[in-house]
Amino acid sequence: MKMGKFADLSKRFSLTICILFVLALLVTFSGNPIMSVLVVATVSAMAGVGVWEYAKLASTKGVRPAVFLMVIVAVCEVIAFFIAHKWIDSPELPVFVFAVGLGLFFLNRFRRAEEALVN
Repeated sequence: MKMGKFADLSKRFSLTICILFVLALLVTFSGNPIMSVLVVATVSAMAGVGVWEYAKLASTKGVRPAVFLMVIVAVCEVIAFFIAHKWIDSPELPVFVFAVGLGLFFLNRFRRAEEALVN
């Protein structure tokens, strides 16, 4: 086995441990309203980075995803779950954000005539 494949493994592992430690601290103090907003911002940023990495992986396979749209929808979905949890008047907000995101993905995919369903 070549060690070249695992050259940055220790760096990635230490960064992951640091991020998990910070996230554990944020969750511990999330009872504070300011900290709960900070937790949501952190988790939505992590979701955005995760979706961005997935889109970059897909682009190496020859697929051209809408990276910016994917990241925006992922971040908005996390924020929608937070809002739906905090304010009981809007429990359907995450479903609405998902439906809007799905519609935007559909419109983005078929916006050109050669990719349209009906020619």
